[in-house]
Amino acid sequence: MVLPNDKNVILAAEQAAKVAGVRVRVVPTKNVAQGMAALVAFDPTKDPDEVAKDMAQVAERAHGIEVTRAIRDATVDGERVRQGEAMALLDGRVVAHGEDEVAVLCDAARRLTAAEILTLYSGAGVDEVRVQHAVQRLRAACPRVSVEVAHGGQQYYAFIVAAE
Repeated sequence: MVLPNDKNVILAAEQAAKVAGVRVRVVPTKNVAQGMAALVAFDPTKDPDEVAKDMAQVAERAHGIEVTRAIRDATVDGERVRQGEAMALLDGRVVAHGEDEVAVLCDAARRLTAAEILTLYSGAGVDEVRVQHAVQRLRAACPRVSVEVAHGGQQYYAFIVAAE
């Protein structure tokens, strides 16, 4: 099973699967949140084609928020973002930006009205104080949602949230 976790990598993964020396199934995950959701559906006791189908269905229902910093001034998804500003991408599209990375995270999370669980993955450079601050603000912004925390260690995103 290959989980690309990036919409721009799916086609390359599918092409690589065709020339691999073993049977490979590509589950077309578009972000880390979809990949994590798909992993929950993995069942090694089932037929691999059925497992890939199940994983894809679960992944399709998952949403992801990624919080990063703009590397230059740009207009992204209709939003004018300044260099150094925090940006929240919801399912790959910029939905919030500003100076405070936790505020943009919460702005994006409020859009996930059907979510029941948010799993917050903290980035490599995020200390525990910032993580706990983000958790408190998420819980206040989304009071009906359960918030879980995991150290993700990702390099370029201060926070990734998987919403299910």
